[in-house]
Order: sequence, then structure tokens, then C-alpha cells
Amino acid sequence: MLKESRRVKGNNQKKGKLNSNNRSSRINKLTNKSSIYIINNVIENDDVINSELTETPVNMGADDLCGKNEGNDIYAGFATMLKNPNVIMIPNKAKRSIMKYLPKPLLDKIHGGTKTIKNRQAALELCLLFLCQLSSTYRNIKNGSNPDGWKTLRAEYLRQLLWIDDKTYQNVIKALEYSYQNGKIIECGHHVIGVHSRKYRLGLGYRGKGFEPYHLTTDKVKDLSKKSCERKIRLAENNIICVNLIEFYKTIVLPTEKEIEEEASRLIKVGYRNKKGKILIYRNKKGDGYFKDIDKFCFVEDAMKIFNYLTKNGLLIPRPGNDKSGGRIVDSLVLMPSWIRKLIKISGQPIAEADYSCLHPNIAMTLYGGNSKCLKHEDLAKDLEIDRQTVKVEHLSFFNKNVHQMKISPLFQYYQKHESGMLNAIIAEKQKSEHKHKITSRRLFAKEVQIMTEVISRLNEEAIFVGYVFDALLFDLVHAEKVKEVMDEVASELGVFTVAKI
Repeated sequence: MLKESRRVKGNNQKKGKLNSNNRSSRINKLTNKSSIYIINNVIENDDVINSELTETPVNMGADDLCGKNEGNDIYAGFATMLKNPNVIMIPNKAKRSIMKYLPKPLLDKIHGGTKTIKNRQAALELCLLFLCQLSSTYRNIKNGSNPDGWKTLRAEYLRQLLWIDDKTYQNVIKALEYSYQNGKIIECGHHVIGVHSRKYRLGLGYRGKGFEPYHLTTDKVKDLSKKSCERKIRLAENNIICVNLIEFYKTIVLPTEKEIEEEASRLIKVGYRNKKGKILIYRNKKGDGYFKDIDKFCFVEDAMKIFNYLTKNGLLIPRPGNDKSGGRIVDSLVLMPSWIRKLIKISGQPIAEADYSCLHPNIAMTLYGGNSKCLKHEDLAKDLEIDRQTVKVEHLSFFNKNVHQMKISPLFQYYQKHESGMLNAIIAEKQKSEHKHKITSRRLFAKEVQIMTEVISRLNEEAIFVGYVFDALLFDLVHAEKVKEVMDEVASELGVFTVAKI
């Protein structure tokens, strides 16, 4: 194995593995070999799926993947595996409110002022297509990552998404800001032209209340939704991790609701906590006000709703992030509660997972001139005389904080004592950068994505396709030795001194 490892490493270096031009050629190579299979378990017993889209051929070639199939329909090859563009998720009660309370002149204005039943139906669906863009806020409200429910949407994106004419998206926003019986359906935040885009959130009567599937009926809005999905697929085709994920989706079997409920009961009995230390419990139809310290808990029912949102209508199209996230990829697996994700199976067996040990602290060592190599959570726990879990949880956010927050963190004392040069470099950058304190996370995320992209690229060349959860990979257990070997090689070659653990 050692000889084989050296041979592979030597070949990798000869091929110029870390060259971006080679990456591009490998994306094309992988894309051209791709074939799209139906994931039956994703749509099993799902009356949301539109029957006209379930006749997709099982084996599809490169022309289908690249949008060159009959009718030039890029989405046809993905219809039964990924998100169905004709079904959108909308806030509960939003459709009823628009139909019952919105003055017809406001509805007519959305569709150019033409007063026909067909145009009014299209105008209604344009409003619902806008609201679908806020569906991810439900998950973020429930998991506490964005309790206020705001989401930024660029004007250029909305104009393209809701195109009838230049003013359509603005008229949609005006209609949704109307004072309905339950208050405004959406609220708009302030924005500075040329600096940042406007943010939106659901009104109080609709925020955090859940989403339901809606079947689009008008040809115009169906076409707009489909084109939006096509643009996302074309973006995914140019990303190594995304192309890899589409191949990986073919191999997995998602858990049933019964399996999830059984696992939830087991975890509750053993006192399971998620990586943020929240205790898993059943809500049992009780509202948030019932729980004295609600931030200490995560709820089975909320996790189930998130899982269904992410899978019932097909898997989300994997999407590369922007510069703020360092290009991190987001898909159904990333957004899924971790304890449910662990129930995914490949070839009838539980999925295996490998992640890097203490990755971001070790990336910080590399980027900011730290002294330590292969820093571990245990090192800080021992020095600070606190438990390892506290260190691990705090490390999730320590480098992303502003300077004041860093100084009151229990980890600050360790870094000030042992890594003062690195710490001073990070603080100076936060104070000088146009991105303020967020510059550190941008750089850490970007390095993480560089590492994971190279790892996945090398594995793909050996026909090993993997799931991706930021610094972790999901895979068939038979590939465990190779996955760890490649992960360790890449980290070392890129100057980050950490190792992968299965």
C-alpha cells in the first residue's frame, strides 16, 4: 500500500493536479461520461411529483446532460432525480390570502394590466414563485442560524426569474406587501444602491409557519420556473463537486419516515445532542412558548419537515456559493439534519463518512503563520482545562467572530498565549479589510473548498463518487481506505497539517 501510495502521488504531481486548467478538462471528461439514473426512493409515495415528468429514460448520455437532447431540454435528464420545476414550495395560507384579499387591479398590473382569468392566474403564480425563493428561510429559522428570516435577493435575479416585462418583479413585490388580513405577506429591508441588494422576509403571520407544495398550472410561469432550474444546472455543470454529486445521487437510498422516527426515539433515549450541543426531543404539538430554554433543544418534527422539504420534490440542484462562502456547495445533503443524513444507505449498507480533524484552526495556522502543526481540539481542552466538546463547538465560530467576540471566547486565552503572531495577524486583517471580521471566514472557506475540490477530483478519476458536507465526505465503506489516503495527501500538498478520520 505504501508503494502504491507513492506511485499515485508521483503520478498526481506529474499530471499537475493542482492546476485549474486540468480541473476544467476533468469536469468535461466527467460530464461526458455521465448518465442520469432515477432515484426511486426520493419520489416514492410522493403525490407531489408531476406524472408527465416521470417518463424520463433511465440511461441518458452526454448530450442529454449538456442540454443537447431532443427539444434542447436540458432539464429532462434530471426531472425524476432533481427538483421538479413544476412544483414549488409556498408559505402556508399565502395562496388563499392572495386570492381572497388582494385587490384585482394589483393582480392585473403584474401581468401588464390585461384583465383575463388566465393572466390573473399567471399573476398569482408569479407571486407564489417569488415566495418560493424564501422557502429556505423556514429551515434557517428552525435551526437558529437565521431566526429573523431575512434573505437577500438581487434585483437582476428577480427580474429574470419573474420576467413578463421590466416592472413585473416590482409589481409582484407591491402585491405581496399589501396589507392582508394576516398582515403583509413579505417585508422588505432597506438597501443601498450599488452596495448591497435588498433583503426580504415573510411577514409575521407567515414566518416560520411552514411551507406546502404547489403545482404550477400556467405555461408562462412553468416556463420561468423551468428556465431558472436550467440556469442552476448549467452552473452546476461547471463545478467539479457539483458534477460529482449528481453522479453520487444515483447510488444512495434515503431513509423512510419510519426509519427516521425509529432513529429519533433511539437517539432521545441515549441523550443525543447535535454538534451545537442542542438536545433532540419531540415537540409533541407544543409551541415555542412552552419551552423555557428553547435554544437548548432541536426538535424531531422540525427535522422531519426539513427532510421532506429537501427530498419530497426531488433533490435540490447542487449550487456553488459566492465569495462570502468561499464557494462552498449547497445541496439537500448539506442542508439535511446530520442525524437523518447518517441514515442514508449505499448498496444496502450504512453510509460511511470521513472528515478532517480540526480543519479550520489548521487552515488558519497555514494562512496566518501559526506555529503549531496538526492542532487538535484536545490540545486546547487540556491547556484551558475545559471539556473537548466545548472547544469543538466554540471552534465552529471562533475565527468567524468580530474582534470583541473573539476576546470573550474561552479559546482566546489559548491563542493569545501560544499563537500570538497568528492571532494578531487575524485581528489586524479583520480591522483593515473591507469585509471587516468576515474576511477570515471567507479565506478559511475558500481554502477548505480548494482542498475538497482537489480531493473529489482525484477520487472521481478512480470512479469513486462521494457526498459532500463542507469538510466531510460521504461514501461507500469499501472506499474508506482510498478516501482517507487521498484526503491526507491533498491536505499535506496544500500545506494544511491535519488528517482525515473515518
